[in-house]
Amino acid sequence: MKSWTQYEEAKLLRMLGDATYSEIEKAFSADCNCEERTADAIRKHYKDYLVNRPEDDIQVLTETPAQDLMQYEMYKEAVSIFDVYLQDQQEVVVLNLSDVHGEAYGSYLDLFEKKIEQATHNRWRMNIAGDLFDNSEKFKDRSKNVKKMRKNDLLRRYKNVLRRPAEIGLIDSINPGNHDSWVENAYDIDLVEELADDLRINYFPTQAIVNYNVGNFSYSMFIMHGFGGGRKSGSAVNKVIDLCDQMEGIDIVVIGHHHKPQEIPTTKVVYSEGRVFVKEMKGFILPSFAQGMKYALLNGLRPASMTEHRIHLYGSHREVRPESRSMWDLGE
Repeated sequence: MKSWTQYEEAKLLRMLGDATYSEIEKAFSADCNCEERTADAIRKHYKDYLVNRPEDDIQVLTETPAQDLMQYEMYKEAVSIFDVYLQDQQEVVVLNLSDVHGEAYGSYLDLFEKKIEQATHNRWRMNIAGDLFDNSEKFKDRSKNVKKMRKNDLLRRYKNVLRRPAEIGLIDSINPGNHDSWVENAYDIDLVEELADDLRINYFPTQAIVNYNVGNFSYSMFIMHGFGGGRKSGSAVNKVIDLCDQMEGIDIVVIGHHHKPQEIPTTKVVYSEGRVFVKEMKGFILPSFAQGMKYALLNGLRPASMTEHRIHLYGSHREVRPESRSMWDLGE
């Protein structure tokens, strides 16, 4: 039998549930020219291999329980990673959008379309973080009690407005929100994924990291639609800060869902390579295109601001600079 390489050894132990992913990677980097065997080949030979290996050698790779590996694999599948290469640019503007609820009464769908046109004209980068569609119960017009647009018609409308920026590569990611998931459960089709597939936009189901490589610097942006309730702004802010704390190596955290736009600067103390330093991070809660003021007043809630944050990233020096503007500002 051909001798086993470090990677084959680690892959075998991983199959047996005893190796972590980092151990697999370490073994692979130590012997990058190894022959990766199929699972069947490994199963065929593992008994001979284990017989010829002392227990002490095997124990080196079995310090982490299999549960840790399972958790890693689940998380790896849950977080998509996209790289955007803009090294020829010295300043990039990123506009993140979410919560259009397009076919519901009270949606500023026309404003969303104008924002897309504005961003395309100015060559801003865009991410769309869910709730493009609405479920059948929310945001009904109380006097008419009907939806104003069929979902297929709205899907065609989205394709029309997003096709141009998608063709020139300005939309970096798109994902569904909780209302889109309700629509999927009701109609058995993910309309956001259908939109992404047709326009060839990076799609992710839950969470993503978009790495912007601008000039001489890189910026990592964590994006998800959002989760949970909480009508007090503090609950949403705490979620953003928690995400900033749990995501190592991230510069920016962006969520939608709450319809309460905010910029949340925060810091974390980092120990690395024998030194301690403070890392600054920026979190953002995105505004909604639903008529938040009318909906809030009808339900006895505080109306939300319609403020967007255009995020400036620089290639000549490292800086994340948010620019707060009204969503109705359609200039440059």
